[in-house]
Amino acid sequence: MKILIPCNSTRCERFAAQEFQSLLERITKIKLAITPFYEEKEKYFSIGATKLLKQYNLKLDEKEYNLDGFIIKNIQGNIVLSGARDRGTLYAVYDYFERVYGVRFLTKDCTVLNDAEFYVPDIDIKSIPDFAIRNNRVYGYYESPLFCTRSRSTPIFNYAQDNSDYLGYGLKRDYCDYGHNTLSIVNPEVYGKDHPEFFVWKEGQAVDICWSNGFTENFEVDESVEISVAKIVFKWII
Repeated sequence: MKILIPCNSTRCERFAAQEFQSLLERITKIKLAITPFYEEKEKYFSIGATKLLKQYNLKLDEKEYNLDGFIIKNIQGNIVLSGARDRGTLYAVYDYFERVYGVRFLTKDCTVLNDAEFYVPDIDIKSIPDFAIRNNRVYGYYESPLFCTRSRSTPIFNYAQDNSDYLGYGLKRDYCDYGHNTLSIVNPEVYGKDHPEFFVWKEGQAVDICWSNGFTENFEVDESVEISVAKIVFKWII
């Protein structure tokens, strides 16, 4: 068998394949080749949006799978591991080793795994997270984005960690760039030109939102205006 990745794979899908290869080798002492080239005579562990996924007509909708859901299926001797997007695919790899080989990712420095024989399981998993965005305020997760990802939580990257695409971009992909950033809710690139009053500006850059914009003197949302910071923020919260 080989590990199949898409011809136009993302960095996250390639990392998922490398993680699969590394974990399998540590457990079974067998190192499978990673390839983007599909051959009908070969059997594969298919990682991500590969030709096999399309051949089996498997389409994973982000809304149905709550962004990071995934499938693990044995189809005609091929094991398909794919998410609705690439981060879900990475989660599928970790889930596979937990289910099939009993691997446990306990801390950033402690992964429990035991030697085992290689085999191709009869498996059919559809996993959908209850929460689309998951993050734990735990020190170990901040210190190790990889451990955070292996735990199926969404890591936060600081400014120095600009290579976060290998883990599916972390929290900033769906929520904000870094930390509690109000500018991810009221985006200056969207509203800055037509509504500069929405923002606090410094040297031509929006540095915060204008918190009073769209509120009455009684701190109620002003319904007389069509759009305001207040309406955008309350829509986001609700």
